[in-house]
Amino acid sequence: AQLIAASGRAAERASELFRAVHTVVTMLSGESGDYEQTLRVTAGLRHGGEWESLELAWGRLAQPLHELAELLGRAGTLLGDVPDESGDARDRLSSDAAAQLARVQSLAAGLGHIFDQVDPDWVPWLSVDRNGTVALRAAPLDVAAILRDQLFQRKRSVILTSATLATGADFGYVQSRLGVPEPRTLLLGSPFDFQTAALVCVAADAPEPDAGVAYDRFVADAVDRFVRASDGRALVLFTSHRAVRTAARALRDSLRGAGLTVLAQGMDGTPGELIDRLRRRPRTVVLGTQSFWEGVDVAGEALSLLVIAKLPFAVPTEPITAARAERLERPFMEYSLPQALLRFKQGFGRLIRTRTDRGVVVLLDRRVVTKRYGRAFFDSLPGCRVVRAPLHECVDATSAFLAGVTQDARPR
Repeated sequence: AQLIAASGRAAERASELFRAVHTVVTMLSGESGDYEQTLRVTAGLRHGGEWESLELAWGRLAQPLHELAELLGRAGTLLGDVPDESGDARDRLSSDAAAQLARVQSLAAGLGHIFDQVDPDWVPWLSVDRNGTVALRAAPLDVAAILRDQLFQRKRSVILTSATLATGADFGYVQSRLGVPEPRTLLLGSPFDFQTAALVCVAADAPEPDAGVAYDRFVADAVDRFVRASDGRALVLFTSHRAVRTAARALRDSLRGAGLTVLAQGMDGTPGELIDRLRRRPRTVVLGTQSFWEGVDVAGEALSLLVIAKLPFAVPTEPITAARAERLERPFMEYSLPQALLRFKQGFGRLIRTRTDRGVVVLLDRRVVTKRYGRAFFDSLPGCRVVRAPLHECVDATSAFLAGVTQDARPR
């Protein structure tokens, strides 16, 4: 009975805290946001009146959480005094009580880390997603020390392997980010013949990505034309949920008329469900962000076209990105660009999954040819044929390449 009463009080106080966070985030985040509104907890915020209201709400929650933890501990002790004859039932209840105690203690410690401690090595932030769900988060700015203590120093040897560990021909960025102590490195070439397997098309007449509506319209028109040329079998990678929703609204009716299905992340199912539908019904285009840049494996002709709408630079105002940038002398060159290069390689890797795969990668971000750093993105790719041309020429090149692939793939 005491546990039930204490949990009720804690739940009520937690709801008060979430409502207070929702009010402060929507008031101070400045805009409605893309997928969610975020508010980084900075020294300036902690000295403001709005933060005081959050601290008061946390203080009202901390006491019932402490009481709940004490009661769970007492319950565990009492269960230990139950006679052994009760057997499995006692052990199961005792295990449940211990698990719930750990959850309550972890929750209290996590919230305390945000409200009670000011740790310069951690960045806390608050968020409200487009459904109104509130979250309080904190993450380490540097994972190198954690990995050294918890992994590298505890093992005689550790093997790190991936297709996207190097930036260019150098492992330095990942080595410093992960805290790998004096590694022996080996960079191997790909087993795939990319010169034959892949064509890269860059739409040189694309507007700048910051052109707003003009850029959104260009992307929708370009995707429409490329997807028709490939007869579906396409994955389009975006860098924001807003861009996915905008493109989905612009493309659905047009491509439906051509017998093609448009599936969008966050609108038509989980990432796994969308990829499964692409495998089963190739006359499909999947629009995705974040999780689709890595881990997607669709071999064969079911995925023959990969469109990258925008170079995958992190949003500068994203809490962890902003906090890390403040610690660097050259944040773009030391953090933003290497991160984007690794992400770009991960995205490119969605297309060619086996020795017999063939396909086209389309890039709708002209910065790879107009900015000095653009060369680094080309250098991060394996040797492919590259077409830099206006949109209509890129579409023609895609049609010709895929037609040749289809012809070559037929039994002789």
